[in-house]
Amino acid sequence: MNQDASDTSVPARLPTAGRGRTSLIGGILAGLVFLAVWIPAHEPIPHLPTSDLYTHLTVTRHLARGEGFLTDVTYPLSFAFPFARDLPQPLIHRQPGFAVLLTGAYFAGGGDPTRVLDRVRSMQMILLGLIVALGTGWLLRNGQPAAVPVWLVLLYFHPLLVFAVDWGMVELVCGLLLLVLWLRLRYGAVGRPGWPDGILAGLTTMLRLDLVWVPLLWWILRGRSSLRRGAFLRRLGLALLAWLMITAPWAVRNARLTGNPVFSLQSYAEHVKDTRHWPGYTVYRQLEPQALGRTMTSDPVPVLRKTVRGLKFHFQHLPRLAPLPVLLALTGGALLQLWRRVRSRGQNPAAPAARDFGPMALAVATTICLAVQYSVFDHSLRHLLVVLPVLDRLIK
Repeated sequence: MNQDASDTSVPARLPTAGRGRTSLIGGILAGLVFLAVWIPAHEPIPHLPTSDLYTHLTVTRHLARGEGFLTDVTYPLSFAFPFARDLPQPLIHRQPGFAVLLTGAYFAGGGDPTRVLDRVRSMQMILLGLIVALGTGWLLRNGQPAAVPVWLVLLYFHPLLVFAVDWGMVELVCGLLLLVLWLRLRYGAVGRPGWPDGILAGLTTMLRLDLVWVPLLWWILRGRSSLRRGAFLRRLGLALLAWLMITAPWAVRNARLTGNPVFSLQSYAEHVKDTRHWPGYTVYRQLEPQALGRTMTSDPVPVLRKTVRGLKFHFQHLPRLAPLPVLLALTGGALLQLWRRVRSRGQNPAAPAARDFGPMALAVATTICLAVQYSVFDHSLRHLLVVLPVLDRLIK
């Protein structure tokens, strides 16, 4: 493996070619065996009538007909905007990535609603199998076979994964992309960000705009530790350029349609949803947009109270994301890594260890940031599923 002269640290263990082939085969076998055992043990859960999947599939249907990014499922609030007053409506409350991904399931199901839902479930199973295979392969590749059973057991018995598969949740594919980004950051090219990482980050952004900051946080806190400042900035620039190439077309479309390249209907409602002034989804059922900036300057108290409730919700329900012993182990490991980093900075600020933000500390910090973000907007543990593969994989 080639290294820049600017590298300041090298992984303790570099996989050999032989180990790479073994890990590839082992990962594929693990994914197949996992699905062979997991699928018969989980009966399909009926869809809720309000499932987000239906919105995505209406967009997919319009795409399949060559009509563009249109949707038939709308909120009354959207009609407050002049560019969204006709049906079918331009897609303004979802990112387009998942609808594009679902075109495969749509064509495989021949457009028949029941068959399409079955094909979506099959697609989600494949994504779950890829997560299993990828995590297993990297554990084997890095000489950690004893961690494989723990990784598989944690995924097998996770209750939220059943809903993610059966209800076609976009968080599953986001979790897969973030897992690939995580593995590349820890093991690929000595942890340097580059253009492939930018592509992965761009695809994640096209699936969930609210995850746009996660790769950037990882690159800055983790990728920075293995490179000098100039080399890091060059590689970060490549990653951001690749990210821009993926996301720019949709941003241009939004700018032309709405005047805002990152327009999202949720930004005019989600923060006040389920507050004392707007209980439940009432904010979506009327025609008065609630801009975040205006709300926080005119009447921030309901939003702050909602945020406190959200933090309490996430704290109480985190054991549903990962078992309590796993959470305690990750928290202990994160604190230990941070303590070592602080001690190294005190002894030698220029040393690589003084700049290294350990993997457990970074994973825990990401989970906390996600919990804080969604405490402001939507109190649902499904949003944290995107970091589940990363958290489970850290337990060895």
